[in-house]
This record gives sequence, C-alpha cells and structure tokens, in this order.
Amino acid sequence: SSLIPDLVDRGRITEANAAHGSVLSAMRLVGPAAAAALLAVFNYEVALLVAAALLLLAVIPYATLRPVVAQAGTTPSGRKPRIARETLRHLASGLTYSLGSRPLRVLLIVNAIYSLALGGVMVLFPLIATEVLGVSAQYGTMMTAFGVGLLVGSAVLAAPLLRHVDKPTSFAVLTIVFGLLCGPLAFAVHPLAVFAVVLLMGLGEGVAEVAYEVIRQEATPAELRGRVFASQDAAVTLLFPVGAAVAGALIGSNAAHLTAAMIASGVTMLIAGAVGLFLARRIEPKWVASAEASDV
Repeated sequence: SSLIPDLVDRGRITEANAAHGSVLSAMRLVGPAAAAALLAVFNYEVALLVAAALLLLAVIPYATLRPVVAQAGTTPSGRKPRIARETLRHLASGLTYSLGSRPLRVLLIVNAIYSLALGGVMVLFPLIATEVLGVSAQYGTMMTAFGVGLLVGSAVLAAPLLRHVDKPTSFAVLTIVFGLLCGPLAFAVHPLAVFAVVLLMGLGEGVAEVAYEVIRQEATPAELRGRVFASQDAAVTLLFPVGAAVAGALIGSNAAHLTAAMIASGVTMLIAGAVGLFLARRIEPKWVASAEASDV
C-alpha cells in the first residue's frame, strides 16, 4: 500500500485504495472457495502446491511496477550495511516519525487497540460456529458473509463515503460501530442473525481499511512511507495474537464464557473508537489543511 501514492494521482488516492481493497476482499472470497474445491478433488499437497505457484505468479505484476524509490547505499566506511541492523534502524525511524506526527500517532493508537480486540473477535468465530450454530462448517459461511461485506464496503461504499466524511473521524466511528456489533453477535442464536451481524461487520471493516490506508498515505512523506508503514504494521500485527490469546484465556475450557469474551472484545473496540473520535476532532482541521496545501 505504500506504493499506491507513487502510482496514481494524489486526487485519486481514495479511489485507488478502494479498488485495491475490493480486489483483496474478492480474493478472500475466491481463495477459500478454490481451496475447498481442490481439497474436494485432490489432497492437501496439491492445494499447497497450487497456492505456492500462485504466489510465484504474483511476483510478475509487481516486477513491472516502476515507482520512484531510493537506491540502497553504503555505510560511511564504504561497506554495505547489515540487513538486520538496517531493518531495525528503519523500523525505529518509522515508529519515531509516527509517534511525532499527530495524524499518524492517532492512527497508530486506535489501530493498535482495534487490532488487539479484532484478534479476540476472529478467534471466537469458529467457537460461535460450533457452540452457537452447532455445526463447525458454518464457520465457512460466517467468513463468506464477512468477505461479502468486505467486498461491498471497499468496492461500493468506501470511495463515495470518504469523499464526504472526514477520514480520521470515519475510521473512529466505524471502529465504534464494529464494537457495538459485538453485542448482538454475543447473544445471537439464530444463524441468519449471526450471518447478518457478521455481514455488517465486514461492511464496516471494508470502509475502515480504505480510510486507514488513505490517512496514512496522505499524512506520510513519500520518502518515509516504507519505514512508517512497516513499523506501524509490525506494531499492530504483534497485538493481534495477544488479543486472540486473551480471548482464549477468558473462555478457557468453558464455552459458556464465549459471550463474556465477545463483549470484552467489543468494549475494547468501543474504547479504541472513542479515543480515536476524541483525538480525530483535535487533529482533523490541521490534517485537512496540510493535505490541501500539499495538493497546491
């Protein structure tokens, strides 16, 4: 996603991210269906070989991209820097810049708490399928509903909505909505109710992902995008399994604790959204002014 601003006009960044998100969401639907079809006809080895071949094919279109990027340099001594040391240095500098920039700091805080809660929600989906819906195969249906919501949210709703609504505010509000939806999901017992709530979660997530990418692309200087995005993604990704582990600990060996774990995840998302909404209102005028100035 750090390459998108180098490949499209600045005025079309939102539309480009919406298109990018819609393709990813579509693949989240097609991928599991294709894997299920392969497993029905062949075995796990064939499915994994096909997946590996597709990953190799994905390198081809990336190799044709020609954004303007800086070339790797050398140390003052003339020696090439060690990869591990340089990677850590770049991550540290990206995180330092994120913490020093108000829009990026708000985004990092909100998304970190959100990822913590999302880890809990996603680990509970299979338990909802088995303990509430009674059939483990319903997990696939739940993920399909979530994927459909992601696709519609990113492909249909994101671009027109984000043209008329402040992006930081919309990201925070959608986080609150996701948290609120955890309540009905915690008490839903009918399959249609579960699928409807999961579909709505996917819709909000699809728009929120586009808003998230646009905010950090517009708020980060081109020469720092790789470092900033890598450091933010690393920090947020580390919290996802923590949320999953906490949710698992809350449930333990008692499936009756499923409702409490889902509510806890929802409350955590509400906190993230409330913090983001409060901070977004403080940085929004300055962020919009800086974005508009850079367009001139």
